[in-house]
Amino acid sequence: MPARLRDIRAVLERLGGTFDESGGKHNYKARMPGKRVYTIPAHRGWQTEVPDCYVNGLCHNFGLDKDEFWKRIRGNK
Repeated sequence: MPARLRDIRAVLERLGGTFDESGGKHNYKARMPGKRVYTIPAHRGWQTEVPDCYVNGLCHNFGLDKDEFWKRIRGNK
């Protein structure tokens, strides 16, 4: 089930991360202290529906529990 980029951003920011536009074409960068930057393509800006594979990849990259992250996304609406 895809998630809106704005919902992913809200959850990640509550967990101490940040989001910003990369300056490139329609890419957003997620950051967590001490972790690698994770880039998410978002051609419709904050309205973009991000596929599961990117959300799961973000969780893996930042060492987050993906089931808990998805629960927080669903509860964010």
